[in-house]
Amino acid sequence: MKTFYLLCIFALASSAALGLPKYTFTDLGTLGGENSYAYAINNNGQVIGRADNIDGQRRAVLFDSTGNVANIDLGTLPAGNGDSWAYAINNIGQIVGLDYDEYGTERAIFFDATGQGNNIALGSLGGGTGGAQAISDTGVIVGWSATTPDEYFYSNWHATRFDSTGSGLNIDLDKTDCYLSVARCVNKAGIIAGNSEETAMIYDLIGSGNNVDIGSQLTGDFTTVLAINDKGQMVGYGNTQPGYYHHAMLFTANGSVTAIDLGGIGGTRSYATSINVAGEIVGYARTASGTYHATWYDPNGSGNNIDLNTIIDPNLGWELNAAYINDKGQICGYGRTPAGATHAYLLTPPVVVEEVQPELVTARVNYMPRVINTAVKTKWIMANVQLPTGCKVSDVNTASLRIGGKIKPDWTYFSKNSRVGLARFTTASISQLAKPGVYELELTGQMKDGKTIFTAKQNVTVHKPVVKKPVVVVKKPVAKAPAKKVAAKK
Repeated sequence: MKTFYLLCIFALASSAALGLPKYTFTDLGTLGGENSYAYAINNNGQVIGRADNIDGQRRAVLFDSTGNVANIDLGTLPAGNGDSWAYAINNIGQIVGLDYDEYGTERAIFFDATGQGNNIALGSLGGGTGGAQAISDTGVIVGWSATTPDEYFYSNWHATRFDSTGSGLNIDLDKTDCYLSVARCVNKAGIIAGNSEETAMIYDLIGSGNNVDIGSQLTGDFTTVLAINDKGQMVGYGNTQPGYYHHAMLFTANGSVTAIDLGGIGGTRSYATSINVAGEIVGYARTASGTYHATWYDPNGSGNNIDLNTIIDPNLGWELNAAYINDKGQICGYGRTPAGATHAYLLTPPVVVEEVQPELVTARVNYMPRVINTAVKTKWIMANVQLPTGCKVSDVNTASLRIGGKIKPDWTYFSKNSRVGLARFTTASISQLAKPGVYELELTGQMKDGKTIFTAKQNVTVHKPVVKKPVVVVKKPVAKAPAKKVAAKK
């Protein structure tokens, strides 16, 4: 198995906006043979499908999506011809599909996911043949099986709900006399969809016959549902006018039925095979040159579809076909390798970490003293912090404490045994921020979990004492009277 990194375009389901994240491309390998195919992936990244073994048998397989452990051969039922297929896996890791008996007849299977061979034969509706197509997270298994033995391949297939214990108490979901119907998908709510002959159908879970014919309410003459998400959105294919080419479609059936033609990628045909809970749709479509390529569909039907082959590194030499997308945006399918073989692959998008905005709460602060003489450089101001209910003093990240967004304390005491936290600031640091007069000092901090920021404010009076200049008295010298001249005695 090989893993590569590649650039791919990420289409948002809610718009046609495009980005360029980096996907991881993984060749899922085989069971020792030449070819492999991936058909489904659950939300835990477990991929299933089929792969050739060293003897050339096509076996149901649980792929290793990391490439670090060998793929698991899921085996067959006893008395088989050696071939088996895994079609579906739920988020619990339960896997269903089919194998072939010694005469080539399909048999529905509930696989042992460990590969130990404890597989369960699910039986049929009496005709001896069947296949499991899907399994929900609640363990509902659906597919098709024959109602009576018939020499004509699928002339009596009916949509079926299988008993997971293998007791044979299976339910015929199609009470009509149709010659071919299949239950192809089921979601967590138990909504089952597929087709009855040439029309898309929603099947009643308990087989009472209260089915909803989707296709007859549309304008075309052929529709089928291939996948359904947990919101009830369905995708598949059909035509909008009788005789037209098949196009990928998005179906909704909330009272009334609507269908959006999803278009293609330049060719005449397209098929939507999977939709995740975010409404992201993948499948395959015919190109203008006539080959089929993996396709990411614009759910709005605006035609902004993406040929996934155009956004992988062409040096890989692969030609991709998409089968399934899980709720994490991982895509699996199969593609032709440079050597001409067909291998299962996995595309994994980067993990997007959502930026969580911290909650802002209001605390209380009491500054002591509240009259600050900034001229005295050796004094401090103490902030007594009281947090709101639900916040513990000991959970404060003291390194985050700031006054005015930039002044740090020179000492803190936030003990688990105290209801009030203490933070000391020098008046020298406060003098960098405060101006003389009444000033609002805002203290902010963050809790250790990074999810909560608190703020507290209180007014203080700031002043700088006026230093009086000494008054210098300049005394004028007293002028002395000129000395009297004394007459000389004669």
